[in-house]
Amino acid sequence: MHTSDETYNFVKAFAQRIGKTAVEVFEYPGFITTRTIVPMLNEAIHILMEGIARAEDIDTAMKLGYNMQFGPLEMPTRWVSTKS
Repeated sequence: MHTSDETYNFVKAFAQRIGKTAVEVFEYPGFITTRTIVPMLNEAIHILMEGIARAEDIDTAMKLGYNMQFGPLEMPTRWVSTKS
């Protein structure tokens, strides 16, 4: 499948008009943000399950170390509570 330059430019301009930032993604089903975040969430869960650190400390370390707004174990809880 190929998106025409005209369509691409239209969508990019529309996103700007409504205050959003468009990102270009080559042919791939799904969201690149989800594909990026899921391995981090899984790794945080493994760290917790292996008893390497407590959930609060994993979240704090990631917030401080990577300037994240929410820690990886805190994220799913916030997603669920904002959808309800």
